[in-house]
Amino acid sequence: TAQFVGGCVSLTYNQHSTNSTLSVDGVTTMSHCFAQYGGCLSQAFLTTSNSSALMFRGNTSFSDCAAVSPGGCVAVDYSGTAHNSTLSFAGDTRMSHCSAGSFGGCVSLLFSGNVLLSTFVFQGSTSMQNCSARNSGGCVSYVVRGARIRDSTLAFRGKT
Repeated sequence: TAQFVGGCVSLTYNQHSTNSTLSVDGVTTMSHCFAQYGGCLSQAFLTTSNSSALMFRGNTSFSDCAAVSPGGCVAVDYSGTAHNSTLSFAGDTRMSHCSAGSFGGCVSLLFSGNVLLSTFVFQGSTSMQNCSARNSGGCVSYVVRGARIRDSTLAFRGKT
């Protein structure tokens, strides 16, 4: 449980960063996590970030996670400037029993800053079950609020 962001994992870029990578190999399980924003996993770009990557290389499971605001399981916030950012799930991804108080019961992508080349990819099979959101996007929410976006990708490449 976290008071504000990322109940299990939180990556916040609040100062200029270049070439930052977090790679998680093997099976990843996050369960019973709670936060204001991003119940299990939160990634926030609040200032300028160049070439950032968060990669889960094995199978990933999120269960029983909740957020008061967006992103019951995963929340990504592009409030600042992000160039060449990647969040990828290479293996199979399972999300179950996740909820958000606003939008994106399982996954929330919020764009309100400047984004150039952002990639959010599920490579393997993806399952989202029993996820809910109070406002919109029971499973996935893709929200653009006054943002300037160029080349943004949300892709489900395996069985969904």
